Amino acid sequence: MITGAFLLDLLIGDPFGRYHPVCLIGILIDKLKDLAFKIFKTPTSLKAGGVVLALIVIFITYYVSVLLVSIGWWVELLLLYFCISIKSLTYHLKDVLDPLMHGDLDSARKAVGKVVGRDVSRLNDSEVSRAGIETAAESFGDGIMAPLFFGAIGGAPLAMTYKAVNTLDSMIGYKFLPYRDLGYFSAKLDDVLNYIPARLSAYIFLLVGRLKKLNYKKAVSLRKKDASKHPSPNAGQSESVVAGLLEVRLGGLNYYNGEESFRAYMGENQKLPGPHHLKSAINLINISAWMALLFSVVLSLIINYLI
Repeated sequence: MITGAFLLDLLIGDPFGRYHPVCLIGILIDKLKDLAFKIFKTPTSLKAGGVVLALIVIFITYYVSVLLVSIGWWVELLLLYFCISIKSLTYHLKDVLDPLMHGDLDSARKAVGKVVGRDVSRLNDSEVSRAGIETAAESFGDGIMAPLFFGAIGGAPLAMTYKAVNTLDSMIGYKFLPYRDLGYFSAKLDDVLNYIPARLSAYIFLLVGRLKKLNYKKAVSLRKKDASKHPSPNAGQSESVVAGLLEVRLGGLNYYNGEESFRAYMGENQKLPGPHHLKSAINLINISAWMALLFSVVLSLIINYLI
């Protein structure tokens, strides 16, 4: 089932637009978010409202997924396919890479602006490359490893529930106003659910990096030294490893809504990334996706045997 979903995503990608299940979850979150801001006004009440909002989204997602799966195996296959984002991730990253390789910085900025939350209008080619590489490293866990992991453990309902939490985090899990309090619970829950997939992602990157004869030793060293410096307890795992494998410096100064935000360096003394490093990062996640699939299939077989 997982293999079929994986292959479907590679072949088709995400062509369903606003009717994609994750988009429908996003619409639900948006409606509940607006309602929450009308009902809850103080920081404490907003945090409580954020818990209620998240639990409603999680319950509806899981319950609807269970009902849909009961229709037949092909529905579960489709739901799992909807959770995986290999083709769309590489497609968006190549949309950034292609104009960079041809010196079209404006188009590269617009393309990377579709996959990152930071302000992109003043980014130079190295900063655009860095944004793309950081997205590749972090999104591998969110869009590939985690859905495969949860799909192996609990099938489509658990994978869809993970996507609901991840969507909650991406929509309201911010540390700045007006979402700081409302999204607090969603952000923490996403951190908890991504704890294992993020570390699996790092180990898979290390394995693939060693097979490809990249700088494995540097990647191991940076993971020990720099991963914990990242503001996310999970994203630093894969970003530090990728920084080591590609021998580039990630992290640094970003702007969000015009406000400065400095992210600790991953590989502080290494060279600045360029378009060819972004190309290497795309190749890395393409190969790593197959390793993630292999791990998830084996995990699913073990769980089914034990049950």
